[in-house]
Amino acid sequence: MEPISAEERLVTERLKQKLNEVNIAVETHFSGITDHVNFTLQEKLQRAMLVCQDKLEASKLQMNRSEGIKDLESCVDQSVQNYIQTLPHIVGRLKSRLGMTDPV
Repeated sequence: MEPISAEERLVTERLKQKLNEVNIAVETHFSGITDHVNFTLQEKLQRAMLVCQDKLEASKLQMNRSEGIKDLESCVDQSVQNYIQTLPHIVGRLKSRLGMTDPV
């Protein structure tokens, strides 16, 4: 096994430096997208939870407290499941917009 020449080490070092620069640029540019997606999903989920809470309050007014708690749990669970199911679609849209494809 031959030792790595000084030229190869220099090329390897430059390559590592460029890869690091690319990674930093990607993180910098995608942080805004990540923040936006997180904020948007969180906001939608909070609105869905408020709807569930409103349903609970309505059932309290009807003196149906035990049924209201079950309905609240069901509503929250359904809302969370709906948002979990939308995540692959969001990822697909992002990949499409960015021109990314799934590896074969």
